[in-house]
Amino acid sequence: MKKLILSILLLLSFTINAQEESKFKKELKKTFKFSTFYAAVNGGTSISDQNTYSILDGLQTDVIETPFDYALTLGVRKIQRFGYENKANTFKDGTETSYSDAATIGRTKGFEFLFEMDYQRRFGDTYIDQNHFLRYVADKWIVKMEYIQDGFADVEYMEASQRYRQKIGRKLSLTAGTVQRISEPYGFDPLAEWVLSNGNIHYTNLALEEGYAIAFDPTGIS
Repeated sequence: MKKLILSILLLLSFTINAQEESKFKKELKKTFKFSTFYAAVNGGTSISDQNTYSILDGLQTDVIETPFDYALTLGVRKIQRFGYENKANTFKDGTETSYSDAATIGRTKGFEFLFEMDYQRRFGDTYIDQNHFLRYVADKWIVKMEYIQDGFADVEYMEASQRYRQKIGRKLSLTAGTVQRISEPYGFDPLAEWVLSNGNIHYTNLALEEGYAIAFDPTGIS
């Protein structure tokens, strides 16, 4: 009897696991259905060589060379365009953009996403760009997450939003929620060029640049 009960429990366990695995595979297939996997390589001509001259120790010449630009792009995307938008390309290559990319509410329910990485060289400097986007639209709520890294502009941030959705009829929705953004602090330090090797600031030169003058007191009394 114990062996029979154990066999039944094992059978039920395998059945439940098989059903859960099958359900997971169906949901995964549904999520990536109609998505576009893409890869692209672009190149550009290099900047012409620039000759530089120096006469510190006699006439010396040098050549500054800038190699050609290129970009390697890899990504996967599933964002449905709105009905009023024209189709950008005859064949989708993953590089399309649409108003739905930045919209709060997408055209379809469920997951929409974009995961893209670019390795580029521009003006001789190499850097990485990333654009990751994930949005889930339900009847009563919307969740959106986005990560942007622009290596050329030195901008990087992550943004998330959670919204409650109230549908009014078939074509109108009102949303309200919160938005969070995380990024590195950005700014410009105007005194950075005056910092010496020991970490101090050369205030004398800074004052002279601003029009002040140096006056010495021969009495030594200040």
